[in-house]
Amino acid sequence: GASLAVLSRLGDDQGSHGTLGDGSVPSVRPLLAIFGLRLVEASEALPSDNAVAWLASRLLSSQAVDDAVNGGAFRVPEGRPQLLPDGQLVQSWRPKANAKAGRQLAEKAKRLRAVVVGPIAEILQAQHGLGPPLLRSPGGGVSQTAADAFLHIRELIRESSGKASEDGATEAQLVLVSHPHQLPYLSLMAAAAGFRRVAVLDPRLFGGIPWNTFGCSDLGYSLTTDAGKALAQEATRLESYVTQLRETEPDRLQRLQPLLEKVNATLAFHRCVVQADGSATRCAGR
Repeated sequence: GASLAVLSRLGDDQGSHGTLGDGSVPSVRPLLAIFGLRLVEASEALPSDNAVAWLASRLLSSQAVDDAVNGGAFRVPEGRPQLLPDGQLVQSWRPKANAKAGRQLAEKAKRLRAVVVGPIAEILQAQHGLGPPLLRSPGGGVSQTAADAFLHIRELIRESSGKASEDGATEAQLVLVSHPHQLPYLSLMAAAAGFRRVAVLDPRLFGGIPWNTFGCSDLGYSLTTDAGKALAQEATRLESYVTQLRETEPDRLQRLQPLLEKVNATLAFHRCVVQADGSATRCAGR
């Protein structure tokens, strides 16, 4: 995999296509970074990838998403700044909701870019007719590491924007889109790669996915996938990366420590929800 040490800081991409969790409308046009689900049994990821592709296609085509379809197993409790998105280190993003903004978004939809990592790119192309130039894929297949993916994302941004800083990297508002249980780890990897403006989808939007329609449980996994084991894989990936940093880049690990603490807390919250059979409400005070 690529060394994160060579990844440089990314930043401004002018234009506005949504609001962040603090209610502001920054003068940046977000780049959606859409990741497929990584499981030991790759075939079990297909239902989840189909569901996330459905959500991504609606975001990219300016269609509304009703975030109250199901119980919302991924809703992060309010007033819990130790969880992600916290509005500081990692923002929350959703498309503009008012009618005027919706029309503007529709007019600019062709300019909304996304980078898609993994087989989910094929789903978006085949099932939703979404491909280049709106979407670009760094390639690499299911074996591509997150570190490699973010390196390739940087290169794709540079190629498409034509703007380069002194270190050869362009800047962008990066919005991570994936199965919600992957977002904490991906947030850390994005920050480690030098992305200064990292956001995830507003967790309420995942409540708008008709998971059951795609053969998934309300926890977003195929009916043959153990959600607890899948979440444990995320924790293992995180621990492996932290161990690598501890041994090779302790200074980087120290800089990432505030975010790492929130990543761990968020994974613990998701574990509680899994153990509570998908009830985020029962875990709100933990």
